[in-house]
Amino acid sequence: MYGFAATYEPGNDMIEDRPGCAIFTTAANPLVNPSCQHVPVILSPNDYGNWLAPAVKLPNIESMLTYKAVDLIALPVSPV
Repeated sequence: MYGFAATYEPGNDMIEDRPGCAIFTTAANPLVNPSCQHVPVILSPNDYGNWLAPAVKLPNIESMLTYKAVDLIALPVSPV
């Protein structure tokens, strides 16, 4: 199981503001770079609690944004 780094902003009914979310992306690591240049940021399960902490400091976030190629497996999906 894995999680993507994302943010969520609840809407505000008083000003007719709708909820929104964004998935963070980063440069692809060498494993997937041949097929795409940007990929969603994958968080390690060890970082879920830190990512969800309301007061995470920027240096701590930056250390979570690099998922190593050795931790991933690339499989072909289509012959294209």
